[in-house]
Amino acid sequence: MVRQVNRFERILTAVERKRKHRQLVEAVAWTESFQPQTLRSEIELDRVLGEVNRRLREMGTEKLAYELSEDSEHGSFRVLATAGTNGNGIRTMIDTAFLQSPEFEELRRLTSELRHGGKPPFRLRSGDREETASTLSEAIAKLMAQARQGLEVKRFKGLGEMNPEQLWRTTMDPDVRVMLQVKIEDAYEADEIFSTLMGDEVEPRRRFIEENALNVRNLDI
Repeated sequence: MVRQVNRFERILTAVERKRKHRQLVEAVAWTESFQPQTLRSEIELDRVLGEVNRRLREMGTEKLAYELSEDSEHGSFRVLATAGTNGNGIRTMIDTAFLQSPEFEELRRLTSELRHGGKPPFRLRSGDREETASTLSEAIAKLMAQARQGLEVKRFKGLGEMNPEQLWRTTMDPDVRVMLQVKIEDAYEADEIFSTLMGDEVEPRRRFIEENALNVRNLDI
């Protein structure tokens, strides 16, 4: 669940960079009845947006304000919504293209899995200490803060920056180290991927990233 919530938060951050209101997108993702076909009916949209509005209030965001416009390409409506102080937050477009985007489909998949965590408020108990959280994200943040107590986190550019004790404990100790054998079965395919990612042509690299970004689980930058 911790991994799923962290994944959920990373996607929301990516969506937020595209000038979407973070809490509004989160509320839409958690509203199961907000589907692409919902955008075809003004009456159904009003009902579902009422659910989104209730979720926003539970998240501490002020009242949702929105207007509808026609989306002739998909035979539906577009929702131009604001959520925030006096409705002056980021204007966010919710339309068929957005609801069918890889980012939103991944958010929707994660919400369906995270529902098994129960409904807020959540209680975290450690010994005699107990905390409450109004959202899963807040609960995970508090959980991670507890886990980091007493730990010292260090980062190294390479193994050569470690002292011998650190190198042994993290990398060389045969009782805990993991060794993986890597084989290149298809040299042509490997060369093609290398050329795509490291070559001078920008467009193939951009296309590769767009198609595979949401499949990444461990990324080292």
